[in-house]
Amino acid sequence: MFAGTDRPETPWCDVDSDDKRRSRINMIAHLLSTVPYHDVQRPPPQLPPRPISRGYRRPPMPKRTHVPDHAATILARLASQSVDDLVGYHVGPGPWRCGGS
Repeated sequence: MFAGTDRPETPWCDVDSDDKRRSRINMIAHLLSTVPYHDVQRPPPQLPPRPISRGYRRPPMPKRTHVPDHAATILARLASQSVDDLVGYHVGPGPWRCGGS
């Protein structure tokens, strides 16, 4: 299949994927390197003066479009733990879990 369809205009990319995280990073870097890029000088936007505040109050958000603030829950849990509880805290794959749970 590779020999019949690998052409200059539609090349196949062979990625060593023994380590999935590294293979994803390598593939993203490779794809970005194939996109022609050049700096674009843009003039700064002309903004009007900021209007005077008139006591705006944000309307309530409907439940169906609201995304819960899960990050605040995690940060609050971490803030409530002692330093001893955080020993061994690990982010990412592995046997460790937050707070020893």
